[in-house]
Amino acid sequence: MAGIIYVHGIFQTQSAEDLKRLWDLALAGKDLGSRTAMAYWADLVPKEPPKGAVGPKKAASKSSDLNLATAALKGTSLRSNRAAIAFARGLLNELEAQPDARRSGGYGTRAFPLPRRPRMWLSRWFIERFLRDTAIYLFDEAKRAAIRKRFKAELMKAEPGAVIVAHSQGSMIAWDVLNALTDAEAEKLGSLTLVTLGSPLGLQEVQDHLLELGHTTLRRPPVVGRWFNFAGIVDFVALDRRIAPDFSPPGRVDPQIEDKTLFALNPDKANGSLTHGISLYLTQSDVRRVIGRASGMDTHAAFLMAKDVAQLMEVEGRHPVLIEVLEAEPDGWKPGKGTPSEQVAAKLAAMLKPHQDDAVIEPLTRFVAARLTADELMQVAKERQQYRVYAIWRNSRKFALAAKAPKRRAPAAPAAPALPSPSVRALQIDAARAAYAARGAGITWAVLDTGIQGNHPHFDTFDTIKEVWDCTKKGAPRPILPAKAKDVDGHGTHVAGLIAGWPDDPSVPASSAAPEAKLVIYKVLDDQGTGQDAWIIKALDHIEQTNRGQSHLSVHGINLSLGGPFDSDTYGCGHSPLCAELRRQWRDGVLVVVAAGNAGQINVVSQGEDLSINHSHGIGDPANLEDAIAVGSVNGDKPALYGVSAFSSRGPTADGRAKPDVVAPGERVLSCAASASKSEEFLGYCEESGTSMATPNVSGLLAAFLSVRREYLGRPDEVKQLLLEHCTDLRRDRYSQGHGLPNLMKMLLGS
Repeated sequence: MAGIIYVHGIFQTQSAEDLKRLWDLALAGKDLGSRTAMAYWADLVPKEPPKGAVGPKKAASKSSDLNLATAALKGTSLRSNRAAIAFARGLLNELEAQPDARRSGGYGTRAFPLPRRPRMWLSRWFIERFLRDTAIYLFDEAKRAAIRKRFKAELMKAEPGAVIVAHSQGSMIAWDVLNALTDAEAEKLGSLTLVTLGSPLGLQEVQDHLLELGHTTLRRPPVVGRWFNFAGIVDFVALDRRIAPDFSPPGRVDPQIEDKTLFALNPDKANGSLTHGISLYLTQSDVRRVIGRASGMDTHAAFLMAKDVAQLMEVEGRHPVLIEVLEAEPDGWKPGKGTPSEQVAAKLAAMLKPHQDDAVIEPLTRFVAARLTADELMQVAKERQQYRVYAIWRNSRKFALAAKAPKRRAPAAPAAPALPSPSVRALQIDAARAAYAARGAGITWAVLDTGIQGNHPHFDTFDTIKEVWDCTKKGAPRPILPAKAKDVDGHGTHVAGLIAGWPDDPSVPASSAAPEAKLVIYKVLDDQGTGQDAWIIKALDHIEQTNRGQSHLSVHGINLSLGGPFDSDTYGCGHSPLCAELRRQWRDGVLVVVAAGNAGQINVVSQGEDLSINHSHGIGDPANLEDAIAVGSVNGDKPALYGVSAFSSRGPTADGRAKPDVVAPGERVLSCAASASKSEEFLGYCEESGTSMATPNVSGLLAAFLSVRREYLGRPDEVKQLLLEHCTDLRRDRYSQGHGLPNLMKMLLGS
C-alpha cells in the first residue's frame, strides 16, 4: 500500500513506470518502490498534441500580450506555442500591475475579464485550441470518467491518511475526485493530505468549468485534512497563486488550506521557460518537508540522485554529472578489465555508443564524469546495480577567487637587495627566514589553478617549477614542459609566485613566502578562470597516485584558490564530491589550503540607490570542509587597523561551524604577472586582490614551517592546530577573522 499517490499533469509522453521514477527521484533522489504510486492517465489521451499546442519544454516569448489578447477576443487564431505562452505571461503581468483586479469577487483571478458565459465560451475555445489534455478532461465525459477511475483505483489502494501530490491539471483531477467521494469511501481513506503544485485551481475560468462537472460549491474536500498549495513566482499555469480565499466558506479563510509561493523555481537560466516542471517543484525544500512530514517518509535520507541533478530531469540538453562508483568488487565483476570506474565508463560508453563523443565519458578513481541527457540519466538510475552506482552528483563549476582586475606594472631596473613584501612582513615570515632559515627547502606544494607562465624569471632562481599538468582535456592529466607552460588568465601564475620563487629584480617587493619550495602545477581552470569538479578531482587522483607507495610524501600540500557556491539542501556541509576527495588527501597526510571566497559583500538597491552590504554565511565549497584550512583576507599593510577585507567571505558554515580558519593579506597583493594573451610577452609583476591571494600566503608559510619542522610532515591535524594556536588576534568577529593572522615565528617557537 502506497503512502504517497502522484497525479500528473498534461502532455506526458513517458511510460507510467518512468514517470513515477522521475517523480521519486525528484522528491527523494531514489526509487521509492511501493511507497509511492502514480495515478497514470496519459495513455487515455492522444499521444501527439495537435499543432500549436503548448508543450512543457517550449521556449517562452516576449511578444506583446495586449495584441494577443485583442486577437483572442476577436476570434483570431493564436497559431503558435510562443503566442499562447506569451498570452498567459502577459495576463500575469497585467494582473501583477493591477492588484485590485486579483480579488474583485469571491472567486479567483480572471484571465478573461468578461461576464461568466462569454468568459466560459472564450476560455473553452482557448483550452480546446491549446490545452488538449485539459479539454479532454473537461469536455469529454467518457474520457473524464476513465481518468477519474484511474485515480480513484490508486486512491482506494492507498494507506489510510495517505498524501496526494498533484501537479498542474492533476490538481483539478484530484480535487474533482476527492470532492465526490462517498462518506463510506472517505471513512476508509482517513484524513488525507493534499499537496498541489503549479495548480490552475485559482483561475476563475477553471473554477467555472469545474462547477459545470456537477459540484455545487468550491470547497476543501471533506476527506482532506490539510491542503498545501505551492506555486512558483513565475509559473504561468498558476496565474493566481492563492486558492485558500476561493475554496473556503463564505466570509472566512479555511485555516487548513495553506498557500505558499516559491521564489526559486528555475535553477537554469538557459531554460527560462521551465518554470512549471514537476522536478523543479519536488526538489524544493519546502515541498519536500511538507510531503515528508505528512507521509512519515524521510525525503532527506541517502539518495541515488542529488537534488541539483534531479532538477535538470526535465531540462533538454546534456548535463555535466559525476557518477560515484562503488569501490567494492561484487561477484561476477571482471578482474583485469580495469578499475570499477573504468568498467562503469566502458558500460556507459557501450550504452551511449552513437553519442559517446557528445557524452564525454571520463573514468576517475572513484567517479565517472560524463555529460548525459535526462533520458540517459534515467537509464543509469534504472540500471544502478549494473552500473555499480552509489550516487549521481552535479559536476559543479568552480571559479578563480580574485576579487578585482589586476593592476600591471613593469619590473624596475636592479638596484637594491630584495625587499620583503607586506604579506611576508605581516605573517612574520621574514623574521622566521632570518632566525630559522625557513625558506621551504625540500617541500613540494601542488597548485591547482589556471596553470602557470613557465618562462617567468621569478621561478628561475631556485628552479621552482617541478612539473606542470593539464587536467582540462579529456583523458589522463597531460604533462607540459615547464618552460613551455602558458597561463592566459594569469591567476595561477600570480598564486604560484606568492608561494615559491624569487624576483629577478631585487627592487620588487614580491618575495615569496617559501622561495625554495618546489611547485607541481595542475591546470584545473580554463583560460577564463572557470573549471569543474571533475578536473579538480582528476588532479587530486594524480596527487594520490604520486604519493601512493612512497616511503615519504612527494606532495606535501595543496593550494586551491578557487571555489563555488554551496547548496545545503543538496550536500551535507563539507561533504560534496570535491570535499570528499580533499578529505581523503588530508587523511593521507597532505595539507589542504583553500580560499574562503569573495562573497563578503552583496549589492542591493535601497530607495533607488545601489548599495554594497556585508553579510554572513558566505563560505562556499570546498572552503566549508573541516579537514582543510580555509583562508580569508585582510589588509597586508595595517591588518590590525583595517581588519578583514570587505569582500572576504564570512562564516559560519551552513551547518554552524566557524570558518574561515585564519586570515592573511589579500588586498592589492603584488606577485607574478602572466602574459595577457598567448601572443603577448609581459613577464613583470602585478597587483591583485581576493582570498585567492591570501590563500597562497598561508600555503607558503606552511611550506616554510615544514622545511624547518620536518617531524610534522604527513601530520596535517597537528600542523593545523599549531597554526591556529599561534595566530595574532585582530580583535574582529570570530566568523570573519577565524583565529586571526598566522605568525610563523610563533609557530616555530611553540612547536
